[in-house]
Amino acid sequence: MNSRDYKIIAIIALCLGIIGLSIAFAAMSTTLNIKSVTRYGGNEWNIHFANIDEGTVTGTASKGSVSLTSSTITISDIVLNKPGDAVTYTFDIVNAGAIDAKIETINHSVPTFNGSGEEQTTDEEMIKNSFEYNLTYNDGAVINVGDELLSKTSKRVKLTISYDENASQTPKQDVIVTNIGTTIIYNEL
Repeated sequence: MNSRDYKIIAIIALCLGIIGLSIAFAAMSTTLNIKSVTRYGGNEWNIHFANIDEGTVTGTASKGSVSLTSSTITISDIVLNKPGDAVTYTFDIVNAGAIDAKIETINHSVPTFNGSGEEQTTDEEMIKNSFEYNLTYNDGAVINVGDELLSKTSKRVKLTISYDENASQTPKQDVIVTNIGTTIIYNEL
């Protein structure tokens, strides 16, 4: 036998040894199956508006009409005739879901003042300086970023649109104020 034959025999012996180890390992192996059924409780996110009243009038104001969906309050046709006139609406912000929330962002839109007639610019500026829009909690506290609304609770909120009682003049023609509003964005606490 030459050295080449020894190499072939050594390779065959090595292969047989590996096969033998594989068979021995297979005989000693165990198969484990883990099966699981897991259920998580539902965590519903449900923050919405509810229970808006018809509005309370101060002075000679007219309260207009109100419509409410779960995420939008629309108030139209309010008429403020003279300084001191106001209309106040109260409503709830409700967290009916299972997740605690906090205010992430508050955005107030910039009102637009549209007058007419010869004194249009003067009238618009007069109302712009006398227009008041206040959104607070019912107790008068300011609504702030970071305010919490815990699960299964609500907060009563008050919206007042008014004509500054200290205004000394009234416009010559009607001034229509549009784009009045606030967007409140809640996020998980």
